[in-house]
Amino acid sequence: MAKKVKKTHRKDKKHLPHTFFHEWGVLPMRLAIGIVFVMHGIQKMMMGMAEVSGFFVSAGLPSSQVLAVLVTAIEFVGGLCILLGLFTRWAALVLAVDMIIAFVFVHVSNGFFVGNGGFEFVLVLFLVNVGLFFHGAGIWSLERTLTGKEL
Repeated sequence: MAKKVKKTHRKDKKHLPHTFFHEWGVLPMRLAIGIVFVMHGIQKMMMGMAEVSGFFVSAGLPSSQVLAVLVTAIEFVGGLCILLGLFTRWAALVLAVDMIIAFVFVHVSNGFFVGNGGFEFVLVLFLVNVGLFFHGAGIWSLERTLTGKEL
C-alpha cells in the first residue's frame, strides 16, 4: 500500500503575490492600448475614408480605398476587443501587423521621435500588442468571464 505524501505547498496559486500583481498588471496596459486604438479608429471614421485613402496614397500604400476601410475597422474593432478582453490575442496580433505596416510605410523615414512623425509611439503600440499576444487578456476579461479560459 502506497503511503500518502502530505503536500506542503498551496495548489491554488491565485492568491500568491506574484500571481496577483501579474494578473492586475496586464489590465491597465490592456485598457490603455484598447482606448488608443478605438480612438484612432474613430479618428479615421471622422476624417472620412476619402481622406484616409488619400493619406495612404501619399504614403505609397497600394489599394488605398480598401486599405482605408480595413485599417479603420481593424483599429476600431481590434481596440474594442482588447479593451473588453475578448479575442485579445487575435486582436493584438492583427494590430501588431498594423503597426509594422505603419512603421515601414509612414514613420521610419521620420526618425525616432513622435514630434517629428517618427516611430516612437508606433514602436510602443507594437510592443504592447506583442506582449498582449503572448500574455493574453488576463483574468479581468470578458473571455475569461464568459468561457473560463482565454480565446
